[in-house]
Amino acid sequence: MQKEKDIKAFEKALKAYLGAIQKGKLSLKIINNLMESIETLENNKSIKLSKGELNVFVDMIYDYTLNLANDNGFDLKQIKKPSSKKNIVDLQKYLDVQKQIFAVA
Repeated sequence: MQKEKDIKAFEKALKAYLGAIQKGKLSLKIINNLMESIETLENNKSIKLSKGELNVFVDMIYDYTLNLANDNGFDLKQIKKPSSKKNIVDLQKYLDVQKQIFAVA
């Protein structure tokens, strides 16, 4: 039962995140919600994404993070390319960079 709730919360947070990106309405709250849902899934081992699915998602978030950083004059040196061995870690780093950008923007 909890596993299903965790997955639904992640899907909702991801949908809100992607919708906000498309509409140019991303906020700290949306980023935090997605980060929290990812952490919950990871801590509870509620879901396993295939490596291919995760790579596509991480690459998309990486690209968006680079664009957001560039548009806001943020130092791009701290944004490293994704490593296929550390997808979740990379994803969390990119979301953290996005939070930093929003905090100073």
